[in-house]
Amino acid sequence: MVRLAVHGAMSFSDAPLRLALWAGLAISGLTALLGLYALFSWLFVSSVVHGWTSMVLIVSFLSGINLFMTGIVGLYVGGIYAEVKRRPLYVIDRLTGFEGAIAAARNAKAPEDGGCATYERRVG
Repeated sequence: MVRLAVHGAMSFSDAPLRLALWAGLAISGLTALLGLYALFSWLFVSSVVHGWTSMVLIVSFLSGINLFMTGIVGLYVGGIYAEVKRRPLYVIDRLTGFEGAIAAARNAKAPEDGGCATYERRVG
């Protein structure tokens, strides 16, 4: 059942992509706070390992940006996938009150030049 739930969440939702996008922003934001802490430590604490500050800040910031951009690209690909399926925005179950219009459309003659087509949808 857990596998089915994970498959449903990953296949029919863009929530994991939005989660990656927001997690990337959060990691980049936390990196700014970590940068302030590292700068404070470098200025006022003498026992800071050389290179630690720059390494941690660069890796954290770029990891957050990478996750953020992955979320953006994933949302674009998900949107393209949804458009490619060409599903209708809505489905009409039945028509009510259009009987006269349907009868008139069936009785109307199509123009001889072929400029207009009449479409008929069968409901039933």
